[in-house]
Amino acid sequence: MAEFQEYSKVMRLSRVELEQMHELAYLTRDAYENKRSQSFLQGKLVPLLKAIGSGSAIATILKLPVPAPAKLVLAILSLSGSFITGTDYYLNMLKQGERDLLKAKTWAQQHKGSYKYFQIEVGFMEYMTTTAEGRVPIVYVQLADSIRRAQKHDGTWVNV
Repeated sequence: MAEFQEYSKVMRLSRVELEQMHELAYLTRDAYENKRSQSFLQGKLVPLLKAIGSGSAIATILKLPVPAPAKLVLAILSLSGSFITGTDYYLNMLKQGERDLLKAKTWAQQHKGSYKYFQIEVGFMEYMTTTAEGRVPIVYVQLADSIRRAQKHDGTWVNV
């Protein structure tokens, strides 16, 4: 079985959910690029995972261990040791996913008075890593399309 798989999903997200996805992408990229400590990541991820909640679409799609954030912290920390040393391929994917989500988040913030949900296609990489907690999947955004459709406050969907 492969250690990773790539796939995409069309997601319907609120502005807040887009902001949460971007924050998670930012923390993952920052941890990988700057070799953040476990305590630093724990301090950032625990409040974010509580805000996301275990029943949310984001938690389900990203396979977030909301009740056990230590698993996610260890999985993120293991990325730097698992990926090929000396290559920027994975870091570039993390940066691209973060940039794409930032564009979508910014657009959603600018149009929050007109729309309540946004439809976006997101490309993911799911990587299986081994930590002290055992084998843990980490799913991160490697790219995202621009927002194509949005739901107005009256419930109608429009192409944007």
